[in-house]
Amino acid sequence: MFDEKKSYNNNTYSVNVYIYNDDISLSAPDLITNEASGLIPPASILYIMIENSLDGFIPRAELEFKDDAHALSNKIKAQNCRMHINIRKSAGDEIVTYNLTFIVKDYKILNASSEYTQYHIFGELDNAIPLNTLCEYATSCDLSNDNEQPENPYKIAWSILTQVGYKLYPLTVKNEDGKEIPTKYELPYLNDYCHFITYPNMRCIDALKYLFSYAVGENGTNPPAYLIHNLRDNKGYITTLENCFRPSSIRTQPKCTAFPFSITQSLVPNKEFKMDDVNTYSLDSGTENAQQFFNYKFAEYNQEERLWETYDISKLTLNDLLTRGITNSDEASIFLKMLKEDISLSKYYKYVPHSHPIFYDVMRNLELYSSNLQFSLDGDMGFDVGQVLSIYEKGQNDSKVEQFNGRWLVYKVQHSFKNKLYRTNLVLCRRFHKYSF
Repeated sequence: MFDEKKSYNNNTYSVNVYIYNDDISLSAPDLITNEASGLIPPASILYIMIENSLDGFIPRAELEFKDDAHALSNKIKAQNCRMHINIRKSAGDEIVTYNLTFIVKDYKILNASSEYTQYHIFGELDNAIPLNTLCEYATSCDLSNDNEQPENPYKIAWSILTQVGYKLYPLTVKNEDGKEIPTKYELPYLNDYCHFITYPNMRCIDALKYLFSYAVGENGTNPPAYLIHNLRDNKGYITTLENCFRPSSIRTQPKCTAFPFSITQSLVPNKEFKMDDVNTYSLDSGTENAQQFFNYKFAEYNQEERLWETYDISKLTLNDLLTRGITNSDEASIFLKMLKEDISLSKYYKYVPHSHPIFYDVMRNLELYSSNLQFSLDGDMGFDVGQVLSIYEKGQNDSKVEQFNGRWLVYKVQHSFKNKLYRTNLVLCRRFHKYSF
């Protein structure tokens, strides 16, 4: 299968792409079968892009190719069409592979003639199948003594993912003594428990959204969690950014993340760590920087008391939460030491009525969008979301450029293969803090 070669950045990659379709349903993913007749010759592939992001639960891909003699046109359909992308490269003693199947969601005909048809195909990773599978779950209650048994919402989410066949990393492994020890993929710590029961026709992804929202808490006592799907292993895990920044998590990252990056000159004489096309911005889909300086007010109607109840989340609470466990968090507060003002009189963002999903979105936006950095570099298949990168930018008189300096988390990655070039575009965020080297 790996005899199809293609050159990117003067390196040789094994590239295989299949287009096929089958009569399957979301509840029967095992019926997917590869058809050798659907192979796209590497010479016909004009563009491959694979994207992963904390914005959504499902990685996506784009593919552009020329269908010579219209050999594949009958396989490209809007329903039950798949594209299987296998890219492999030897990295020293290690072989790095992407072995991913994407569901075709849409396609465009860019050019058509009597000799060929040029397609642009849009797909999402087939982890969408278990995420959209119907699930059933209910916490226990002993009816004889009314003994309720609430559970950790992250544990419930993990159980539902397992139930629908989602590929997950193990929470524990056995050490040399045969004892179970936690991995970096262990569930985030949470002291809150809840009752949960699925409604009819509830999908796995709907259950996750509710459980992640509930876990944040009414008063913002917990950081938001994310379902991260790793492209290289094609597995997922539930985590928080706080867990991603732990030294034990950083130590297990790929070699490509081990050295500091730089805009001007990397500490390591290797262009792999040179940042190109650098841009700092707050994404339009996120929150404005100014929102981190304000409080939040949520309200909900108490049906039993027939009264409106209000939850006030001050920026002091936000600061403590989003800098928890961070070195020198006091010096890196989100309101930049502006402690002399009367917090109770500062502006409130109001949300009426209160709902857990809205507050989860607020916390997620503050984490992901308040401080962003984007750059490109020579492609490396080791980069993925959830990784922590170090940037060291030297200023005048050996000072550090604080706008860039420190540790950042990859929340979005794009791998693009085009015109014999392989580029990786990274979008980073940081949690209102500055790490020092």
